[in-house]
Amino acid sequence: MITTLLLYSPLVSTDMMTLVCIQGIQLMPKDIGGASDPYLIATIGDVHKNTKDRPFYGDLNPLFGHMFELPATLPYDHTLTISVMDWDRFTSDDLIGSTKIDLENRFYTKHRANCGLPEAVLE
Repeated sequence: MITTLLLYSPLVSTDMMTLVCIQGIQLMPKDIGGASDPYLIATIGDVHKNTKDRPFYGDLNPLFGHMFELPATLPYDHTLTISVMDWDRFTSDDLIGSTKIDLENRFYTKHRANCGLPEAVLE
């Protein structure tokens, strides 16, 4: 005998999430010469995407202008991690900084994707 239990939850949503990284401002220098070669890593769940093949050489204020599209299943994949790394040719890359964003809070808030954007951008 085979028993099948199907659980359905309308609160589970699988969507493509779009992340736009615009600019890094006054990043920490990680190279000996007082500069960094920053690139981005975006992680959600088991998905990792990066711009390691396009670092900004010697730039502490990079204009990234990069868009990531990542699959996300809420509420399971609710933590988005964005890391800025310093590319190094001969040694392991250094972490400049990272942040974690709770997408579930962003998704269910009344502010949605507008949260944190200046009003001039929203007009």
